[in-house]
Amino acid sequence: MGHLLGLVADRTFHESGLLISALVKYVHENGPGPGFYAIASDDQHRLLPRTASSLERLEFWASQVSKLQDYYGRRTFLSVRSRWIAAAWSAYGTGFW
Repeated sequence: MGHLLGLVADRTFHESGLLISALVKYVHENGPGPGFYAIASDDQHRLLPRTASSLERLEFWASQVSKLQDYYGRRTFLSVRSRWIAAAWSAYGTGFW
């Protein structure tokens, strides 16, 4: 699942500059998993310093969720759902499945 979320995040990042995977909670947690922070701090995205503290990570995640709600809130649910499906289907074509 983490790999698929990473693919979806990469394919939607260029449009919004946000990591849509912030909306997905890690199993048995109230926030994202380590993969979310790894993507945020990788060389491609550079949104979060690799040395970020726990508090900085939490603030970054909360900021991403808020910005995503603002960004996608201007669109209809169907439009957002269609983008997720398109990104997931595109990932299917990469041989992930």
